[in-house]
Amino acid sequence: MANPTKDGGETLGLEKLDLEPGSVSSNAKGKMKALDTSFAQVESSYKLSLDVYPCASNCGSKGALQCKGCALVCYCSASCQLANWEVHKATCKSPLTKPTWKPIWEVQNRMPEWISSEGGMDYHGEIAYLWGNVPALDILQLSEAEYALLKREEVKNVALCFAASGDARNVLTTFSSITDPRKIGKIDIAMNDKNQYVSIRNLATFLLLFHYPPTIAAELILHLSYSIFLTTSQYQAIETTLRGYLDKVDYGTGSKSTVVNHLFEFEGGNKALASLTVAEWNTFDQILKLRFSKKRAMERWKHIMLGRPDRIDRYLEPLKPYDRVAFKGYRESGLMLPYSQFQNSAYTKTNPFLFNPNTFNWMMLDSSTPEQGWDVDKAIEFGAKLGVPKNDIFGNLNFYIRDIICRASERLHGLNGCQIRLTCVDARNLSSVLAAAPVVQNIEKPEWIFTQFDRIEVSNICDEQYLGIKTVLTTFGPLLRPKNPDATLLTLFINAARMSIIQDGPRPESITKAMRLFFHNPMVAQQFINNPVKTGRVLELASYLTDFSHEFELHMRAVGFNDAARRAGLKRRVNQRIISQWPFGIIQDGPGENIKSQVYILDRHGLGGAECYLEWVRD
Repeated sequence: MANPTKDGGETLGLEKLDLEPGSVSSNAKGKMKALDTSFAQVESSYKLSLDVYPCASNCGSKGALQCKGCALVCYCSASCQLANWEVHKATCKSPLTKPTWKPIWEVQNRMPEWISSEGGMDYHGEIAYLWGNVPALDILQLSEAEYALLKREEVKNVALCFAASGDARNVLTTFSSITDPRKIGKIDIAMNDKNQYVSIRNLATFLLLFHYPPTIAAELILHLSYSIFLTTSQYQAIETTLRGYLDKVDYGTGSKSTVVNHLFEFEGGNKALASLTVAEWNTFDQILKLRFSKKRAMERWKHIMLGRPDRIDRYLEPLKPYDRVAFKGYRESGLMLPYSQFQNSAYTKTNPFLFNPNTFNWMMLDSSTPEQGWDVDKAIEFGAKLGVPKNDIFGNLNFYIRDIICRASERLHGLNGCQIRLTCVDARNLSSVLAAAPVVQNIEKPEWIFTQFDRIEVSNICDEQYLGIKTVLTTFGPLLRPKNPDATLLTLFINAARMSIIQDGPRPESITKAMRLFFHNPMVAQQFINNPVKTGRVLELASYLTDFSHEFELHMRAVGFNDAARRAGLKRRVNQRIISQWPFGIIQDGPGENIKSQVYILDRHGLGGAECYLEWVRD
C-alpha cells in the first residue's frame, strides 16, 4: 500500500500488523453476541469488542494498520489515516516526543514545586490505595501433590485468604490462571481490607462478576475500577444491579459499628457473604446515590492528576517519548480506553466509585496510575496478538485486563461452586472474625467458618511500620491447612530492604555505576552538587542498581525472622514456587542496554527493585 501524503509532500506511514486470531479467551467471542439487551443499547458510535481494535478515524472498522510515526493508533486504510491526519497530527508530532523536551522547571531554570522546603518530596492528593502498587500475581499455582490431595478427596476444596487484599487484581489473576477448574472443584476465599472504600469496591466487583456473563462483567469491572466516567448504559447496569443487591440488605437498625452479615447467592452454587458495619453499608448506599456533573468530576480529577505542572513533568521525565503522550492522554481524559478513544463523547456519567462520597474529591495521590498494578510488558505482548499498537499503553491494558476478568469469570463458572467471604477489619483481627460462625438473618452459618487455607497472601503488612513479620507469622501461620504440606503464607516486603538506603544513601559503587550508565561520565557529578532534582535522580538510579539481598539479610537478623518463624511453627521455603524472591530486582550481568530496559520497567511501574517476597510453610 502506498503511503498517503499531505500537501507539501509530508508522508504518512502505515505498518501492517501480524494478528493472531483465536488468541482471546476461548468462549469470549461467542458470549459477546449474548449481551443483555438492556446493556447492548450503547450510545456511542463505537463499541469495543474483546478482540477488535478500532480505527482511529472512528469509522467503525477494525484498525489493522499501525501508524508508523507514533505506534499509538491504527487505521483501517490509508484513506482513513489521511482524513484523520489533522486531528492525529497533534499526537504524532507532540512536543513530548521531541529530543528537546524538558520538564518545565528546567525550561524556567528553577527548582520544581514538588521539592518541599525541607528537601523532601511533597505529596498531592488523598491517600487511598484503590489501585495496586505492585503488579498482580497468581497466588495459587497448585503443586502435583496438592492436586493429588484433591483427587483423593483428602482435601475437598481449595481455600485462599487475601488478608490485606487491596483491590481485586490478585484474586482475578489467580482465578484467570486456573487451567482446569474440574481438577479443583470448589474454592473458598476470604478477602479482607480494612479500608471501607476498597472493601466496598471489591464487593461491587464480585457482585458484577457473579451476576453478568464474562464479557459484560469484564467491561463493567474494568471501567468501574479505572475510568472516571462511564457510558449511560454502563452506569445504569452498575447502578441498577448493585442497588438491587444492596436493597436486599437489612442494615437500618443498630449502631454504626454493628456488623451486618448478608449472604448473596448466584447461579452455579456461587455465594458471597459480605460482613460490613452499618456505617459501611451506609457508605455503599452513599456511593450509589452520588451524583455530580462530568464538569465537576473532571475539575476534581484534574486538580489532583494535572493540577501541578511540575509534578506531571516529574512523572513524564523518565518515560519514553510516546509513553509520555499516552500517560498525558490518560491524565487528560481519565478513561481506560485505547488512545484514539480518549475523547469518546459517550462517557458522560461520573463513576461514583472513584470519588469520596462525602467530599466529592478524587481519592488517590497524583502518583497513582493503573500501570502500577499490572505487568505492562505482558499487556503489550497480549495486545500485539490483537493488533493493539505497542505504544498505546492504556489500550493494551484495556484488552489485557478485560481478558483476565473474562477468564476469571469463565473459571468461576467452571467450578463446583465458589464461596467468597468479604470483610473490612484490621488484619490482626481477621482470624478471630473468620473463626466465628457469622449470623445471617438470625441464623448461624457454620459453613462460613474459615480456619484453614492453602494460600494466604498478606501484601506488605509484614513491613515493620505496619504489623511486622512477628505478628504476621503468629497470626496467619496457624491458619495454614495442616493436611497440605505445600500450604503457603506469602509475604511481601516493600520497604524493609530500602530502609538502609533511605537512611544512609546508596553505596558509592552504585552511584558511580549509575553515573557511567546513564550520564556516561562520572565526572559530571560535579554538576549535580546543590541540585536536589538531579541529585535525587542519580540516587534513585543508584538504588535501582543496588543488590538489596545484603540489606535484607541484615534486616531479617535484626528483627529476628528465624525466631519468629520457629515460634509460629513455620519455615521459609528455600526454592520459592509462587514468585521469585526478588521479581523486580535488576539483573546486572549483561549489556548496559539490558540494564537500562530493566530500570525503565521500574520507572514505569513506580517500583524500587527492593520489593521482596518470602514464602512460608509449616515446619
